[in-house]
Amino acid sequence: TTSEEYKMPTSMKQLEQRYTIACDNIRDAKDYIQAQLFMSIEFNVEEFYESLPTADLDVYEAKFRVMEEAKNQCDRSIRSERSRRQLALQIEARKNEEKQKDERMRVHKEERRQKRLSIASPYQRGKINQP
Repeated sequence: TTSEEYKMPTSMKQLEQRYTIACDNIRDAKDYIQAQLFMSIEFNVEEFYESLPTADLDVYEAKFRVMEEAKNQCDRSIRSERSRRQLALQIEARKNEEKQKDERMRVHKEERRQKRLSIASPYQRGKINQP
């Protein structure tokens, strides 16, 4: 991970790339948990303490390592989802800014065109047939 990766994206392309990465991170973490950890995690505290005196402690340690890895992947997914949501808002804001800018430019061009037409001679406006 480089400092380049954490710079705030400035272009729409950069925002969209970061958004895609965040989505990929979430999917990757989910796929990893499902493919590598082979389980949904359920933990009953009461059963754990009841069986602890006679349990195979190595098995418990292995289960907890798996749960810890799943927790780490879920934490990663939460961070990625938070980033994805923030980037989605930034992308939407950027698109709205661009639409507003395009509309302002269109209005400005139309105003300039109307002004040119208002000061143009009748021949230039095309209202009088030229001889």
